[in-house]
Amino acid sequence: MAETYTLAEHLTTSDTPLQKGVIQGLLEWVKIAEFVPFVTTGKLNVKVNRWKRLPTAQFRALNETYPTSAGSSEILEESVFVAGGNIDIDRQYQGDSDTIVDPSENQLKMFIASMGYMINDYFINGDPASDPKGFTGLKVRVGNLPARQTVSAAAAADGLDVQASSANRQTFLDKLNETMHMIPGAQVDALFLHQNSYLGLESVLRREGLWRTDKDMFDREYGIYRGARLIDMGTTVTGAFTGATANYILPNTESYTGGGTADGTSVYAVRFGREGGEYLHGWDKHKLQTEGPFKLENRSQVRTNIEWPVGLALFNPFSVARLRDLSWV
Repeated sequence: MAETYTLAEHLTTSDTPLQKGVIQGLLEWVKIAEFVPFVTTGKLNVKVNRWKRLPTAQFRALNETYPTSAGSSEILEESVFVAGGNIDIDRQYQGDSDTIVDPSENQLKMFIASMGYMINDYFINGDPASDPKGFTGLKVRVGNLPARQTVSAAAAADGLDVQASSANRQTFLDKLNETMHMIPGAQVDALFLHQNSYLGLESVLRREGLWRTDKDMFDREYGIYRGARLIDMGTTVTGAFTGATANYILPNTESYTGGGTADGTSVYAVRFGREGGEYLHGWDKHKLQTEGPFKLENRSQVRTNIEWPVGLALFNPFSVARLRDLSWV
C-alpha cells in the first residue's frame, strides 16, 4: 500500500544519524521539502488516470429513460528519476581535529546544499527534452495544460511594468487573483516567484494592509497571500555563490507575449494533494536512503552515498497555473 509523507515527517522516523542529517539538510535547502507530500509506491513508473471529459447529467421527463453517457479520461505515465551522488574523501580527513569544521562533515553539507539547489531548479525548469535524466518541472507541465492555466499580465510589448504606477500594481494583484482562480476552489498552497516578484508583491500587500507572514521549521519568515505560501525560488547552484544575476531559477529573462525586451518573469500557483490521485504531489520508489561512510576497495578514500528515486505526479490538470509577462524594470 502506498504511503504518503513529507520530508519533515520522514525526519522523525529516519533510521540513522547520517540519514537524519541529510534529510535535515534537504529540509533547509529544498524550497518545497517541508510541506509537499510524497507518495511512496515501490515502483519506477506510475500511471495517472486524469479526467478528460465528464459524462452528461441531465433531467428527464416522467416515463423517459436517460441516454447513455460516459466520461473519458487519459492514462499518463509518470516516472521517478534517481537523484543523489557519492561523497568521496581521503580517509585521513576523518577525525581531523585541527580544522574548525570537520572536512568530512563539511563536504557532506556542501553536497546536500548542491542537491537542494538541483531539486529547486528542476521543480521549475526540469525539461526531458534537454535532460531526460531529470523530472519534468512546472514550466513544461503548465505548457501542456489547458490554455486557461496560463494568464498574461499584459498583452502589450514589455509586459506589465508593475512598479510604474499604482494602477499597474493593482492590475498585478488582479491578475494574480485571476491566476489563483484557475486552481480548483482557488485553493492555492504556494506561489513560486522571482525575488523581484516576491518583494514587489510584499510591497503591494503592505500598502493594501494584506501582508501576512508565518515561519518555517527553521524559524525563517515567509509571506502568505490568501493562504498560499510565497516562495522566492532563488538561484541555481551556479548563481548561489558567484552572484551571477542570470542564474535565477525563476528567471527575469523571459520573452513577452507581446514582444519587446526579454526581461520578463512569471509566477506559478500550485495546489498540492496529500493523498494519491489529487492535484500535484511528489512521489518516490522508496524514501531517501543513505549509506556509509565505508572504505573503498584498493583506494584511500571513504565514501558516503545518498540516493533518492523521486519524481512529480500531476493528477488534476488544473493543479498548476502560471502568471506571465511581468516586468520589474
